[in-house]
Amino acid sequence: MNDEDGVCESGRNDSATPQTSLVDGQIEERIQVDRKRLEAMITGEPLYGSDKHLPSAEDFFLKVSELSGALISWPSRLKIGAKTKKDPFVKVLGTAEQVNCARQLIASMLKVKRDRITLKIEIPHTEHSKIIGRKGKNTQDIMRETMCHIHFPDSNKNHDMEKNNQVSISGSVGQVEKARKCLRNLSPLSISLDLPNSCRYPLLEVQKTIGMPELFITFRENYNGTINCTIKGTQQQEVGIVKTVMVLAEIFQIQGESSIVCQTVLNIRSSLRSNVMGDDRAEQLQCVAQQTSTSIQCAVNASDGAAIVISGPIAGVIIARKYIISLMPVALHFDRVVESNYDLVDKSSIEKEFGVTMNEKWRKNQNFSNISVSDRYFENSLRRFSSYLIAFSLSLVYGTFHCR
Repeated sequence: MNDEDGVCESGRNDSATPQTSLVDGQIEERIQVDRKRLEAMITGEPLYGSDKHLPSAEDFFLKVSELSGALISWPSRLKIGAKTKKDPFVKVLGTAEQVNCARQLIASMLKVKRDRITLKIEIPHTEHSKIIGRKGKNTQDIMRETMCHIHFPDSNKNHDMEKNNQVSISGSVGQVEKARKCLRNLSPLSISLDLPNSCRYPLLEVQKTIGMPELFITFRENYNGTINCTIKGTQQQEVGIVKTVMVLAEIFQIQGESSIVCQTVLNIRSSLRSNVMGDDRAEQLQCVAQQTSTSIQCAVNASDGAAIVISGPIAGVIIARKYIISLMPVALHFDRVVESNYDLVDKSSIEKEFGVTMNEKWRKNQNFSNISVSDRYFENSLRRFSSYLIAFSLSLVYGTFHCR
């Protein structure tokens, strides 16, 4: 039986609502189903992010009805590709045994996965368009590959509005981490260095000699007679950038690429300066600078932001840059269903193990709790936390993690 009006969609997140008893021993139950899988079954398109085809929705629910003996009402007019991420409901009518059987059959194909999280990371708004790519191709490819949803703030499209650096990634724990790495790999990486005017080739032919067409390399003569070189690429091309510096050292007759002082600049919001260059960071940054043979300096720029300048050998500059990016604040949101008043999270053990600050608040009239966790090192420690989060979220978790 089709639900022609498509009214079985709801904003609630529990997978099954309490049963309603009817006459003659019949009961009615609403079962929440996975939206993306149901959309694929309705359209006949492969499952989002894969080549897998699911059975048609009409055939599937007809088969469930035949096997269980229950009447099934499903949202056949579900709006495909809607902005809402709410999972719809299917109504099941029958005896307790029939409803239980139908529930199990439906869950085998359309069970809502509870390991969905939303991660918000800091990426400078000036880099957003480069990461998104022409007509959104880059982010569309990442979303297709990871089955995650990626959102860049709309406020950046308006020049008069305050810019927002926060980018959101929603999906399962493992896939969100994969998407995060993909976004970081697409982040622009620009390296500048000064070279002596001792090149054996015309500058226009140097890029051909280097053999890295995917990198954008420019040369400019300084007032003191040296040559300033800028190498532009992305983080995923860092190996190619290192090789380019090595080739330049040979072309410009410099003994060892470590003799070339390279420089890169990271732009951050001024409010995040303490995250990176605060007093409690001084010892750590000094240690990083020593281990990478780099110099790390911070300066306030005119656009109410801060510029972190990293100078040194190319390998050290890239390593130090990654470390500083790992200090950027993130926010992690996920759901937790609370079974009873005593079903509380052991906050103290989590805070002690992961070095976070955690708070849990209940939502009124719902069996959900809201969890807040703060941790300034979170992106750096996300890999370690993910294994715990997978187990936590699979036990039906819904909460909010704020990491500063």
